[in-house]
Amino acid sequence: MILFGDAPAKDTDLFDQVVQLAANLDVSVSARSLLASDVQTTNPTDGLSVTSFSVLSADATGSPIIVPVEIFSVLIGNDPSAAADFTKLANATGGKNFQAADASQVVSVLIDALKQSAQAPIAIADTTNTTSSTSVEINVLSNDSDPNDDSLTITKINNSDISLGDKVTLSSGAIVSLTDAGTLAYDPNGQFDLLAPEATDFDTFEYTVGDGNGNFDTATVTVDITGSLQRTLSLGKIADDIFTISGNTPKLQVNLAGRNSNLVNELGVFTVDDAQGKINGIAPGETGYTQAVLNKSKVIFSTIANVPNGFDINNLTSLIEFESGNNLRFLLVKNGTIDSVQNGITPTSDILFCDISRQKITDLGTDGFSLAWKDGSNNNTDFKDLVVNIKSTDDSLPLGTNLQGKQQGEVLDLRGITQDVKADFTVNREAAFNNFVGFYKVADENGGIDVDGNGTVDFRPGDSGYAQAAIKNRVTGIDLRVNNQGTGTFTDKTLTGGSIFAPFILTDGRTVDQVLNGQVDQAYFAYLGANSDKVDHIRLLGNNVFGFEDLAGGGDKDYNDIIVKVNLSVV
Repeated sequence: MILFGDAPAKDTDLFDQVVQLAANLDVSVSARSLLASDVQTTNPTDGLSVTSFSVLSADATGSPIIVPVEIFSVLIGNDPSAAADFTKLANATGGKNFQAADASQVVSVLIDALKQSAQAPIAIADTTNTTSSTSVEINVLSNDSDPNDDSLTITKINNSDISLGDKVTLSSGAIVSLTDAGTLAYDPNGQFDLLAPEATDFDTFEYTVGDGNGNFDTATVTVDITGSLQRTLSLGKIADDIFTISGNTPKLQVNLAGRNSNLVNELGVFTVDDAQGKINGIAPGETGYTQAVLNKSKVIFSTIANVPNGFDINNLTSLIEFESGNNLRFLLVKNGTIDSVQNGITPTSDILFCDISRQKITDLGTDGFSLAWKDGSNNNTDFKDLVVNIKSTDDSLPLGTNLQGKQQGEVLDLRGITQDVKADFTVNREAAFNNFVGFYKVADENGGIDVDGNGTVDFRPGDSGYAQAAIKNRVTGIDLRVNNQGTGTFTDKTLTGGSIFAPFILTDGRTVDQVLNGQVDQAYFAYLGANSDKVDHIRLLGNNVFGFEDLAGGGDKDYNDIIVKVNLSVV
């Protein structure tokens, strides 16, 4: 409500000046006579906005006088900027009195009010899509607006200033560049090449728009990405003993091709940074390299020397998943394991790295490579102590093997499986002792046990009472025994999906009840800390194949006393 002084004659040019004001704002004005009323704003369905301003007189006391006066209506049209300005003006002056000496002062007040009504731009979120190998342009300003009809420009990407031609690297590794005033180009930059064809992922970033008057708004751009690259599986040699594996989720497949050693060696693989074999900048032979290797190593399998009757050692395979582009190098632990080296039981001098004096590599063409080792046990020079064939494959990992490349990973990992899992066991034995093998449920990768099911680990390997807790937590009905040099099959056993199951062995006639009563010295587990002698008693002989040693302290370390092979399938 705009209230003038007591001399109507002074205001005779108000209408013309307001008309001129409207003309300057590029809107139209029509006049009509109505009784004085409050400021009104309407919003017709056609998008037009009409704002009416009442002009009143006042008596000597300043009280409004209700008289017919000239009233003008400002027709805004489909102009959100001007509509917002007049709406703000109406709201700002409604019901408030102020004195004006003449019409020019009133117009000045109106102009000041309009100047003060500048509003921030409105940025709207955008979504686009592309493939993992294709850049895409996004006109992000096409759906943005400014209430004052100011020209908008893009000023920031993820809070980083950007100008025409600039590029910003996102946390994903993708690149966003400003190609013109309103268009951004998104380049996946190879960061999504590992997406399998038709698999999907997404990336996001924020952009900021400004109106040139110090007002800004921010919105998010979502880029849906579909895998498009069919990467060819490959395993190539980039140095004397270093290989590069590539493909969509490539796996290294290792098959035992031969062995002629008196030792039970463990074969491992680890990733290196480059063709020089460096790990985190540490070169082979430099201080700290062996420990860096142990930290990055994955277990492939162990090879036993004395094979029980009925066990087919030539059918052992291990699949280990890597990222495309990983560089691989191999090691052999003589008569020990990576676990036993980490725990100080096996000296680091028993780790054999690849070199021409210990390993012979043969290119098998499309079938990969042959790795033949000498471990020094037979004083021979024919590289037949261990022979394996390696190649890349896109075969799926066998069910249950997700943790088996990790240290102390001789377990069945059924996390991510919601149904029950059928387990069929084949058991072989080469031992004088009557041994018993079972499986128990653990709560995490480190062997913790949750005895009361409340989601909290109650016992960890090395804790007093761990052995009893493990046996209490065992899967009933999986009682694996077989006669010496015999083969036993145990089919249609059930494991609950969503859990990890670890094996244990009770040796030389030890019973479940005896262990529960505290006789734990002949109970051995996959976790060294849980064993009374702190020695490895279980080795991985292949995917879902476990070899057990039944003698305290490791005995003859032949790991053939009991061999358990598990075939798993979802029910």
